[in-house]
Amino acid sequence: MPASRMTQRVVAERRSQVLKSRAAGMSYEQIARTVPGVKNAAAAAQDHARALKAAQQLRAAGGEDAAGALELELERLDAAALAVEGVLRTAAADPALHDRVLRAVGALVRVSEQRQGLLGLGQAPQGTAGEDELAKRRSRVAGRRGLG
Repeated sequence: MPASRMTQRVVAERRSQVLKSRAAGMSYEQIARTVPGVKNAAAAAQDHARALKAAQQLRAAGGEDAAGALELELERLDAAALAVEGVLRTAAADPALHDRVLRAVGALVRVSEQRQGLLGLGQAPQGTAGEDELAKRRSRVAGRRGLG
């Protein structure tokens, strides 16, 4: 017999909190102490595993594939690069801010590299089609900057 909608909602919220806590670097023991409804570290680990599996199933059901993930990653990086450039222009008067921005950029690049590795996106497009796609993206970015 399936759980009631209320129970399903409570479990989903708990698993969401477990995922967020784990992503923030908390151990399963810490999660068990801080997330309501998690009885112990083993339960936290089980919730975490089930939440990851459910997320994977949702992505597969939604048709998310490497091409879609690549496009999303490129859009995020384009937006981040534009934001960083804007911050750098604004911070030009105060060199003390440059170091903070550059550290943030370094962190963004590391996160992006991790995400690409997890998605198997480490290879850039090859050949004429890949070069055409890169040219389109560069043109799109240049258009956003008012250069195109």
